[in-house]
Amino acid sequence: MRKINRFLLWYGLLTKRLLKRPGYLAVLLLVPLLTAALALATRQDSGVVTVAIACESREDPLSSAAVDRLVSEKSIVRFLTCERSEDAQNAVVHGEADAAWIFRGNASEMLEQYAENGRGTVVTVVEREDNVFLKLAREKLYAALYPELSFTVFGQFIRQLPNVSDNIPDAMLRSYYDSGTTDDPILRFVHTDGSEVQSADSYLTAPMRGLLSLLVILSGFASGMYCFKEEREEVFVWLPERKRRLLPFLCHLTAIVPTAAAALVSMAATGVMTEPVRELILILCFCLAAAAFCELVRSICPTEAELGALIPVMMIAMLALCPVFLNVKMLRPLQYLLPAFYYLNAVHHTRYLFEMLLFTAGAVALSLTIAGLRQRG
Repeated sequence: MRKINRFLLWYGLLTKRLLKRPGYLAVLLLVPLLTAALALATRQDSGVVTVAIACESREDPLSSAAVDRLVSEKSIVRFLTCERSEDAQNAVVHGEADAAWIFRGNASEMLEQYAENGRGTVVTVVEREDNVFLKLAREKLYAALYPELSFTVFGQFIRQLPNVSDNIPDAMLRSYYDSGTTDDPILRFVHTDGSEVQSADSYLTAPMRGLLSLLVILSGFASGMYCFKEEREEVFVWLPERKRRLLPFLCHLTAIVPTAAAALVSMAATGVMTEPVRELILILCFCLAAAAFCELVRSICPTEAELGALIPVMMIAMLALCPVFLNVKMLRPLQYLLPAFYYLNAVHHTRYLFEMLLFTAGAVALSLTIAGLRQRG
């Protein structure tokens, strides 16, 4: 019990010394600022691509239903509604939109022709160029038109059946059609652990976990810079040699844990978290791995100048190699050297949690070995 009290006392004093450092406070402040910026961005009208929508005639039931379906759904496509088709085309010409979807005034008649013989232009698409995002956006256009197309094909089929009148009312056909439809999704998206994929989440908040994990490591690097200064000033020279070797790990933890706690609260506030117990275990293991990684990098650098020059390179490398925005699989050996890679994958893959613990043990052993060799030399 006495050793625990002494450890908590050391931990509290080391944390207190960090809170007096403006550089560390700046890193800690980045966590709520980043979260607030991403949360504010999700409330704005934004999207990967912008599409201007116009109807030549709002009286056409197909056009009205399709447009209402498009603009009401939450999507990564940003829709601009225009009163006239000329306004939609001008939006593309002036760069205000990436594409324009213009619904024909007789869209219902064109759809019936298309269902009958495969010919008929329902929507005119105007684009400056064709790219992957616009191709994906057109899939939403097809999905918006599908209910009307499906009902039209159904009606034509029923009317062609023997002993069925050609003048059967559309309302009766609609009642039969609706009785056979269901709102259950055809596809179900899950993670490898069986948890549901939240498709409604904003694409802007998707990289939040990865960005916050990098801030956690950045706080550890900040602690590494302070450790160089304290070693130069012989602040802890009175401690035994064995404890002095382990002290940097504790210093890094005192810097990493508050940042990780702030990151955990931010993820909970924005709905990025999964199971609370699992998240707590993951963040604790990640704190240990980040502390070991930061000390390993610090032990490789002879002075704080080298570490300061290496920090931006390491942050950019982690941003590119870790699955923050993209999951790059071609450089897997390099990814295994970064703690954020294990943490971001361990969210839905338990195997990476154990690998992160092995990484932590290896990083601690290697950094202690380097420190011992340097002291002997």
